[in-house]
Amino acid sequence: MKINKLIAHSSNFTKGRKQKIQFLVIHYTANNGDLAKSNCNYFKSPNRNASAHYFVDEKEVWQSVEDNDMAWHCGTSGKYYHSKCRNDNAIGIELCSEKDSKGNYYFTNETINNAVGLVKMLMEKYNIPIENVVRHYDVTHKNCPAPFVNNITAWDNFKNNLVEEYMLVTRNYSYNGKVKSFNVINENGENFIKIRDLAELLNKNISYDSNTKITMLDDIFNNVKVEVGNTKTTVQAINSGGFNFVKVRDLADVLGFETGYNETNNSIFFKLKKSIIDKLKVFKK
Repeated sequence: MKINKLIAHSSNFTKGRKQKIQFLVIHYTANNGDLAKSNCNYFKSPNRNASAHYFVDEKEVWQSVEDNDMAWHCGTSGKYYHSKCRNDNAIGIELCSEKDSKGNYYFTNETINNAVGLVKMLMEKYNIPIENVVRHYDVTHKNCPAPFVNNITAWDNFKNNLVEEYMLVTRNYSYNGKVKSFNVINENGENFIKIRDLAELLNKNISYDSNTKITMLDDIFNNVKVEVGNTKTTVQAINSGGFNFVKVRDLADVLGFETGYNETNNSIFFKLKKSIIDKLKVFKK
């Protein structure tokens, strides 16, 4: 991945290290919609009394301190809650943050994706195990990065993405006014979702025929079974973590749905195709 560089003023970090790099510490900038380069520019000024090696936003990664120099990002004058992780053996990575309408901090999927790519690269470069990827909170109990301290599931998902072959991102899906969030795989611009998750959203019963090796989805509309068709088909899928992820639009098409994007609630929505609605009208008569 491309790493841009804008090195901080020498008064904001320590030249060199006494220990080898063993940890990667994740932070957040605690700003609203800031940019990685802007943070690097901030640390170009002297006497900031803090620093980090990398800043990550939705589009770019910028380096502010060289890996072999010690940034000041996880030290404390108080108590340490991690037995080994310190500034001298860690690389500090700051994720640019956003704020929602309630004032809660969060990371966009794009920023998380870029951070995962950077962390994976550094893990491989310095032979760092997954258990040595930690939050600032784990070292000093500072509420940093807030989106990963206040939501442990989000932190678990982030770490899972570091070891999974495919990237999991969270997407909102809606059907009949119901909006749900699911983890999906985004591969080459296409979203792949777990079959059981899509079945849940669309009110489907899911079952598997071990003889034919076909996954079956039974339609339920207001607790009335409706036969949409007995056509057998094949859809593209990705197996990750023991789950089959199928391309959203392919499976929706098989089930008689169209998909679209709702910018108001930032969700992908499903609606029955007109041809299916016409069939249902005939069936109900």
